[in-house]
Amino acid sequence: MIKKVLKKSWSVLDSPLHSYVEQYGDLIFDLCESTLWSPAQAQISFRIILKKIHTQILTQSFSKYERAWILRITARTLIELHREHGEKSSAQEQLQLDSESDIQKRLKHFFHYFRRLPVENQILLLLKNKHGLSFSEIAMILETPEGSLKVKHQQSLSILEEWLWKTQ
Repeated sequence: MIKKVLKKSWSVLDSPLHSYVEQYGDLIFDLCESTLWSPAQAQISFRIILKKIHTQILTQSFSKYERAWILRITARTLIELHREHGEKSSAQEQLQLDSESDIQKRLKHFFHYFRRLPVENQILLLLKNKHGLSFSEIAMILETPEGSLKVKHQQSLSILEEWLWKTQ
C-alpha cells in the first residue's frame, strides 16, 4: 500500500527515510487512515509526516527510541491536522446512529463512534489495542505520564462501550 501511495517518489526516497518507510510505513499509514475521515486525507497526511521525518533526520539524534521518535512526529502531526481539518459527523448523523437499537447495525458503524473520541484518545487506543505497544512506549510518544494514559485508555474504552451497547 505504501508504495502505491508514494508512487513515483518511492524510488527517489533517500536512504534513511527509505528504511523508516520500510520499517514503520504501514503503522504510520494505518494511524493516518484510522484517525482521518477519507483515504485522500490519509495519503496527504502520510506524505506530510514523511516530509517532517525527513527534515528532522538531520537535526534529531536518537538511537534507542527510534520507533517512539517516528511515532511522536506522526502523533503530533495527526493531532495538528485533525485540529485544522478534522471532520466530525453531523448532529443529525449522530442522532441517527444513537437511535439505532440493533447492536449489529451499531457495530457496523464502529468507526463513526470511534471518531467521536478526541484524536489523542484515538491514537492511544490504536497504538495500545491494535498495534500492541506498551503504555511506557506510548507515554514517550504522546509525552504524557503513563498513569494518565492508563486512565485515559480505560475512560475511552468505557465511553465506546457506552455508545455501542446502550439500549433505548
